Amino acid sequence: MNDEFECMQVVVLVDNMPHPEKMLGVEHGLSLYFEVDGSKWLIDTGDSGIFFENAQKLGIEIASIDYLILSHAHRDHTGGLETFVNINHKAKIYLSEKIQNRMFYSLRRGRVRNISPDHVLLEKLANRLVWIRDNTSVTDNVTIVSQIPNKYPIPKANAKLIYTIAGAEYPDDFDHELALAVKLKQGMVVVSGCAHKGVLNILHACTQPFGNTTVLAYIGGTHLLDSSPDEPFETPFEVEQIAREIQHHYPHMHLIAGHCTGNEAKKIFARILGKNYQTFYTGYATNI
Repeated sequence: MNDEFECMQVVVLVDNMPHPEKMLGVEHGLSLYFEVDGSKWLIDTGDSGIFFENAQKLGIEIASIDYLILSHAHRDHTGGLETFVNINHKAKIYLSEKIQNRMFYSLRRGRVRNISPDHVLLEKLANRLVWIRDNTSVTDNVTIVSQIPNKYPIPKANAKLIYTIAGAEYPDDFDHELALAVKLKQGMVVVSGCAHKGVLNILHACTQPFGNTTVLAYIGGTHLLDSSPDEPFETPFEVEQIAREIQHHYPHMHLIAGHCTGNEAKKIFARILGKNYQTFYTGYATNI
């Protein structure tokens, strides 16, 4: 058994928001890098190869990454996979088995967009893929969490997302979403992609593998999108309730959010959580 680590370094390789000073590529996508357990990890690959270009500028070697986790099927998290495997020839790639044989679509803004992963590429990578069904410990202190119950309401924007399988169409219930529970000496860090299952559900699920552990930080998206007249999502009151649930159940936790977190949600989290809230951006780096 390895000793628990004091802290973990996290770097956002790509996000929707630009770095306030550095000239880094930006896109609607997410890719997070971190180090723990003596290993190098990547969560998602963004929508393209921009994550790699930014990694080079930030001094991070993609070729040396040991583990790649694809948090869910959508292209803004899997689109850079081909770039990754062209550079990194050793990392195992972990993803939900529920992705297989499914095509994924967005219905937002009145149009249908194919947001599926590259299934042809996945077939070519069969010997590097690890298909996840249940919660899975990858190392002594890092667990992939796939069993995420709907104890709390799920984000309303999920209603605009569907998948098809064998010609039939279904609302996407995000049974293919994965999160990470990382155990450190002082507590746990939860790492997510979009949190389509909802931040509160993911936090609840990630405390289970290690028992009732103090959550030091959550880093990832929240899928609490800004509403419009045509597409109303969570009200300010509903976002405030989420913030207060976090404050009540995880009083020591830093919520570090970005990507699919709307500006209204960011303002509410900042108001209620105060110094325990931060917004990340492309190139954001922290030690947790």
